[in-house]
Amino acid sequence: MIGLKLGYKAYYQKNVLTLTCRPPLTLKALIKQRVRWNLGYIETIDKEYKYYWEQIKAMSPIGVVSVLDILLVLLNISLPLVFVFTEFSSINALLVLLAGMYLIGIISCTYVIMKSPKEFIEIRKNLVFSVLIYPMFKVWIGYFPWVRAIQVFIKKNKSRYFSIVKERLYIPTLHR
Repeated sequence: MIGLKLGYKAYYQKNVLTLTCRPPLTLKALIKQRVRWNLGYIETIDKEYKYYWEQIKAMSPIGVVSVLDILLVLLNISLPLVFVFTEFSSINALLVLLAGMYLIGIISCTYVIMKSPKEFIEIRKNLVFSVLIYPMFKVWIGYFPWVRAIQVFIKKNKSRYFSIVKERLYIPTLHR
């Protein structure tokens, strides 16, 4: 992020040798990892919101992906409310929301692949399958880590944001 802000460019490096830990082996470990990643994403957007806003206004690749990610997160964390709402009305609202989330996920995957096709050479044989299955995985595994990351972020930043709201919010008090 700092490099991009200073005008440096990021390039794709095909032959990179890395040492990495094994992936999470349990659902609990995967969710814990996703909470850390999502919290980092939220903290980065919070810290660099001006940069992201400029990218969004310019419709740059970072801006487009940011908008799609934000839409998916908002739709994902609203799922419980939609489930409650559809319980009292129609299942069509739930189906429309899920279809919208799935469509945004497919658009997001397709956009990223079009912008950086070299990164997907290894999965070229299964590319269509991956694009079709990934949004379902993202919705299914996305809810709990996003909710938890948002809770942790609010807890860490409660005093900063609460003081801003308190200063702008006039609450009349009753005096006897």
